[in-house]
Amino acid sequence: MSYCRCKRWVVNSRTKSLDDRSPQQLNANYLLCAEHFEPSQFMSTARSSLIHSAVPTIFNVPNPPKVLTVTRPAPPERPGPSVAKKRRTEAAAASASASVSSSSAVRGEPSTPSTPRKTELVSKLTYSRKCLARARASIFRSRTAAVHSLPSAPVCSGWCQKVDKLPAAVKQFVSSQINAASVSPFGVRWSHQDKLLALGLYYKSPSAYRFMRHAFRLPTVRTLRTFLSGFSVAVGFDCDYMLALTKRVESLNPSEKFVVVTFNGMSLRNSLKYLEHDDRIVGFEDFGEFGSASVNPAKNALQFMVRGISSRWKQPIGHFFLLLQSTRMF
Repeated sequence: MSYCRCKRWVVNSRTKSLDDRSPQQLNANYLLCAEHFEPSQFMSTARSSLIHSAVPTIFNVPNPPKVLTVTRPAPPERPGPSVAKKRRTEAAAASASASVSSSSAVRGEPSTPSTPRKTELVSKLTYSRKCLARARASIFRSRTAAVHSLPSAPVCSGWCQKVDKLPAAVKQFVSSQINAASVSPFGVRWSHQDKLLALGLYYKSPSAYRFMRHAFRLPTVRTLRTFLSGFSVAVGFDCDYMLALTKRVESLNPSEKFVVVTFNGMSLRNSLKYLEHDDRIVGFEDFGEFGSASVNPAKNALQFMVRGISSRWKQPIGHFFLLLQSTRMF
């Protein structure tokens, strides 16, 4: 008869029965070996330490405790890749032979046994038919979408002829409003003429321009400032200053067109700067179209400006860089 380690320890200590022992004595003087615990009660396969809620359930008694580990039947063995591939091939061959036999029966031809070559060709034919069906469906959808997306004929009940009779500036304004009405306010792309027209309105009255933006689609003030910053501001009078002055004069009434030309100078610190987009160095003495290039650093700037007499408006028209002692320009 074989004993576990704890039973051997009990026999060697000449203890025949543990019934007369109290729980405190059993807890202090007696131990259980690992053979009374299920494998699931250990923290590792080495069976060196138990989990915190371990319960002994293996005892050789008439009414042993209920086993804690749930035993489930092992899953059936899955077929290998070769077996699965063989089954799929046999199923495809069976379906292909069935389709061939049915088509032969419809045509009245005698059925012949399916060969591997015929099975492969039938499979390729089936795949080609599916691709053809997908292509036809795609073509049909594209044609239907193209028909529905065609714009309807514009209905013009005399308005087109009336718009054509408007002045060029008003016609440009109406055209820009129609184009901007169908676009998101953040996605409008203003043309050069639209910005020039809006710039003239803004010069006439900035407060009125901001009020008009609530009723009409007009460029923002920031857009106009960005548009002005892109003008060519070169030394002399031959620059986009004159274009801005022309647009400004178009918005003036006859009394506001009386102006004076003024000029003023200011001192500069000697500084040279390289303009990457123009590939040139600025900061030298420069008279524009009235003189040749110089290598002397400029110490003064001369600004020419047009100012209104009856109204408070001004517009720069040109500037020059010169030395303090330079008087050859006048």
